[in-house]
Amino acid sequence: MKYETFRKQVIDVLIEMGQVRKGMFKPEAVELICMICAHESLGGVLRVQMGGGPARGVLQIEPDTHDSIWDNSDTIAQTSSALGITRDWSHVEDGDRYSIFLARHLIAMDPHPIPDDVLGMGAYAKRVWNTEAGKATAARYVSDWIAWQAGEL
Repeated sequence: MKYETFRKQVIDVLIEMGQVRKGMFKPEAVELICMICAHESLGGVLRVQMGGGPARGVLQIEPDTHDSIWDNSDTIAQTSSALGITRDWSHVEDGDRYSIFLARHLIAMDPHPIPDDVLGMGAYAKRVWNTEAGKATAARYVSDWIAWQAGEL
């Protein structure tokens, strides 16, 4: 998938969410979600985790993360109802809108603001999305995002 195609989809979903819940659309959230996609699925190429792991979709969401977002987000009930989105793990693998929706809620659950600089976003992606237990690095999030934008992924 091309970077601009996915970025447009992220913008559309976040604008839609922002019409229901103030603050959901933020330019830095758009870029952060694109950065996560670049690294986690090589820009939407991988829909199933390499090595047989449980993660799925363009953002490589794991079942436990999916359930945690639905169980713990303070904003998901309002936005899901208004947008006609229902909790369904089976939508993650091929439902980019659903994955973007979930990612934005997970990001909204973090008390820290999304950085507006590339290196800060890489560190944020590592901390919030990949966590300390994950194999990714902040630098890899950044380099994959830059490569995707340049058409090199």
